Amino acid sequence: MNNQPFVIERVFNAPADVVWSAISDKDEMKNWYFDLPDFKAEVGFEFSFDGCTDDGTNYKHLCKVTVLIPQEKLAYSWVYVEEAGVPIIGEAGVGYSIMDGYRLPPVMFTKEEATTFVTAEKFIEKLTDKATAEQYKAALFKIKAVLRSSEKGMLEDIEGAIHVMKHKNSASPAGTGNHIFEILQSISNKKALRITYFTNHSEQTNERIIEPVGIYYVTNYWHLVAWCHLRNGYRNFRLDRIQELHHTDKVFTIETPTLTEYLKEFSYKHSMTEAVIEFDNSMVRYIQEQRLYHGYV
Repeated sequence: MNNQPFVIERVFNAPADVVWSAISDKDEMKNWYFDLPDFKAEVGFEFSFDGCTDDGTNYKHLCKVTVLIPQEKLAYSWVYVEEAGVPIIGEAGVGYSIMDGYRLPPVMFTKEEATTFVTAEKFIEKLTDKATAEQYKAALFKIKAVLRSSEKGMLEDIEGAIHVMKHKNSASPAGTGNHIFEILQSISNKKALRITYFTNHSEQTNERIIEPVGIYYVTNYWHLVAWCHLRNGYRNFRLDRIQELHHTDKVFTIETPTLTEYLKEFSYKHSMTEAVIEFDNSMVRYIQEQRLYHGYV
């Protein structure tokens, strides 16, 4: 089989914006190409469609947008799953699946890629909760299983050369429970959580029903952004101050944004001004932890 690429050029007697619309607008594409109702001209967007040959053979096309320069260039990868030897079964109204009994070949990693997994393991072990660390260890074990003996030995040597240290008096960044794992499950299932939370500045503990948006790590602590039913608004919770966390059957009641969207919108709404403030040395450690409550970020 000849795997050399080939290039076909076409010149269309039409304005550039019309041609661009024809190849990037899903409503225009269905008039000459395929009906792709979910198509988005965005790098990383994956889509698929079916194509039949003259003899009736159906091919499942798997595509991914790889290059996007508006009004200039749109490129995407194009793979026939069947041509790769993977038996695909299609059923109307159900979708596609791999034929029972078929085994995909093991995923292979380079030494450099495998090294990053070991490095990540050290951070996950120290900076996340027990459940997340255990799940990662299980996944890493599977990754090591497909490596050659020489690569496994290399990873064992590297493991002893990487260590993440925490201050001996610092609390766990994620608290004492499996908060990270539980919160991410809540987001995936779109089910609210019931938490018992300690508010540091008022030194009060209360129970809240929250709808998590996402978690982020900053200044040695994990933070949770969530819609709080008690305050009827978005609030920021430090995971190490969540004393209890329980799943509920309450479905999310609002259309929460993604964490990226929320943080971007927060920065947009609030005009930030850089300021230099002097404090006595004895007060610095308190201001570092409590500056958010005084409007400093």
